[in-house]
Amino acid sequence: MRVLLSCLVLAVPLSRVPCIVPPLVIAANAKANFGRLLQLAASGLPLPVAGPRNQRSLLSRESLIGAVAMVLARPDDASGVFHLADRPALSTPAIVTALCEGLGRRATLFRGPAAILPRALTESLAVDDAGFRAA
Repeated sequence: MRVLLSCLVLAVPLSRVPCIVPPLVIAANAKANFGRLLQLAASGLPLPVAGPRNQRSLLSRESLIGAVAMVLARPDDASGVFHLADRPALSTPAIVTALCEGLGRRATLFRGPAAILPRALTESLAVDDAGFRAA
C-alpha cells in the first residue's frame, strides 16, 4: 500500500496532489478493529451488536487499489480531496451478519447494553463519495 501511495505522489505535480480519504478498509487479513471484528464473527459466540442502527462506510482493499490506479491513470483530473466508499453503507448488525455468513457461520446477535460496546460499533460514519464517483 505504501508503495502505491508513494507512486501516486511521485506521478502527480505537487500543485495537483490528490488526497484520497478511505473509510475503514476491509480485507480477509485485516488487522486492528476490523481484524478483531472478523475474529469475533469467526468465534461463533453470540454477539451483543443487534441494537445499533448506525451506518458505516467501508472500502475493500481492492476498491482502494482501483481508486489509486484510477488517479494514477488520470493525473490531470486528480486534484482535491476524494472520499471513497463501497456502497451501500451498512449498520454494525449487517456487517457482523455478512461476516458470519461469509465464514459459513450463523450470526447470533442480541441486543446488549449500548454502554458495553465501543463507540466504533455504535456511531455512524458514512461518507459521501460522490466527488470521486463524478471525477
